[in-house]
Amino acid sequence: MTVAVEDGRHPVTGPGPGAGAGGPERPPTREELIAARRRARARELLGPAGGCVDLTDPAPVRVVGVPNPERIDGGRICLGPTTPGFDPAAYAAEIFASVPAPRPGPSIPPGRMIVALAARLVTTAPLTFDASAPTPLGPLRLRARARIYVNWGDGHTAGPYDEPGRPYPDGTIVHRWATAGRYDVTVTYRWTATWQWAGRTEPVPGTLDTTDRIPGYPVIELQATTG
Repeated sequence: MTVAVEDGRHPVTGPGPGAGAGGPERPPTREELIAARRRARARELLGPAGGCVDLTDPAPVRVVGVPNPERIDGGRICLGPTTPGFDPAAYAAEIFASVPAPRPGPSIPPGRMIVALAARLVTTAPLTFDASAPTPLGPLRLRARARIYVNWGDGHTAGPYDEPGRPYPDGTIVHRWATAGRYDVTVTYRWTATWQWAGRTEPVPGTLDTTDRIPGYPVIELQATTG
């Protein structure tokens, strides 16, 4: 089993929770995707107890007495009880904790700054990513978004920012150092997420931080001279 991650630039696939040591899974066929969606809809209508339902009926009604084995016969879908103990919220939290969330990738052009002048922080990583993992009732999907927090290394912190850091003149993550020196700047993306599965959408509890540092950023002081 794998977890597919899309960070807005390119997809990354890594091992998901409980993944084995085998090779990569083949992508599902169109028929398998349609069947998974139909099973997910049927499970939403039937609930954990299972039963049979005709999805072509404008007002589908659950019919008890599931045949063995479970089957899809035209519009009629028969499902057994759900696997005991499956908790989509806990599964989503496990996925959220294991995915390789984007790191900030910060810089402060042009590489050094002058005391009292505005420095603009630039970040390269997107502030959103999507992930998904297969389940017996169709994929569980995760959508995550980050807010930016900055420790400027001089006792000042800032954030949250909801937009990425950009260079002059558009950048809004701005700081002015009062004295010359070298400052360790720490940039954190704080992620929150929601999950979607079988017609449900709920938040994932907690947050996930990804952090990068700009060590020893130089700030200099210009000295006035007289002729």
